[in-house]
Amino acid sequence: MPKINPGFAALQPYLFSTLAAKAVAKGDGVLQLVSGNPDLPTPEVITEALARAATGYYPDPPSLGDDRLREAIAQYYVRQFGVEISAENIIVGHGTKTDLWDIGRVFSAEGDTYILPDPGYPIVKESSVFEGRTPHEVPFSKEHIWDLRCLDRSEFSLVYLCNPNNPNGAVQYKDTVSAIAARAVDANALLLCDIVYADFHLLSDKAAPSVFNAEGTDSVAVELGGFKAYSMTGFRVSWFATKNEEIAQRWKRFKNNRDKGTPVPIQVAACEALTNKEARGAMAQHMDVYRKRAGALKKGLEGLGLEVHGLGHTPFAWVRVPQGCTSAGFAQRLLDECNLLVVPGTAFGSEGEGFVRLSIFADEGQIQEAVSRISRAL
Repeated sequence: MPKINPGFAALQPYLFSTLAAKAVAKGDGVLQLVSGNPDLPTPEVITEALARAATGYYPDPPSLGDDRLREAIAQYYVRQFGVEISAENIIVGHGTKTDLWDIGRVFSAEGDTYILPDPGYPIVKESSVFEGRTPHEVPFSKEHIWDLRCLDRSEFSLVYLCNPNNPNGAVQYKDTVSAIAARAVDANALLLCDIVYADFHLLSDKAAPSVFNAEGTDSVAVELGGFKAYSMTGFRVSWFATKNEEIAQRWKRFKNNRDKGTPVPIQVAACEALTNKEARGAMAQHMDVYRKRAGALKKGLEGLGLEVHGLGHTPFAWVRVPQGCTSAGFAQRLLDECNLLVVPGTAFGSEGEGFVRLSIFADEGQIQEAVSRISRAL
């Protein structure tokens, strides 16, 4: 056998591949509420732009991103958050998952500590272990605010904040983010914020912020965003944004060496999503559909006497399991007895014990059917 990276031994099977295999093994009739990928179609005006662009010939794309797309992202920040970022400090990527995995290679060293949310999206933890870093996980309070006492450490190189948080929907607002940034400054660390669900403003009256809405973040923060709200997950296009020119220059050097950039037709489609009013209108209509589904799921689950979190800013319900059940046990019962596949909370960290995660990326009839199936397992 060829020699293997020592970090590979600690690398866990990918969560959603494992869940998909469970559904296949169970056979027909399994209703899945696990996906984080929107199920409504990509707006036609975006796919038409992609088709037009795909008819041309292109040499290697600009590895940092097309200038028009970078400027469109800068304008998105002004429109969505009231934040001004230079397009020069925005770099186009191949999807936030890829950048989440890679970013520690540039902004940390072997043996360093990462500060991560628990529960949280598992990719950053997996990459930290694979690259020889040490994950230190921070729990949320009952009010879904980070326990900042856990950041009182002398040394760490990276703080990861998913805002809104996957899986529990927790949002950290300006005061909390400013406090996290202050600790990052003291530790000479990077504050990495993932806003992939920022456009999913569903059952909450208060929108989720950009990391740059908070004081003290300009010198230490990087924000990763994408086009999930436009049903473009499979396009694999995203962005890296910072206000710190030195941070931007380091990431540019890495990107120029690592890859050849996102294909031009994909970037053209992404630019259309952000600049075309018809595309933005279609996205808003999609949000209306998701909002209705979120309300139906929340109402149905609470009608069964279950405690429901999330759905305010993310497409996920974070549901407390019945008394006496574990996360894994209840998820398995739903699959075995009800042909319903959900994600056990422990897939996102030890603090996920006692919860399961359900997605709204299924039509309203399927959501009502899921609630009915859950009722049979209680």
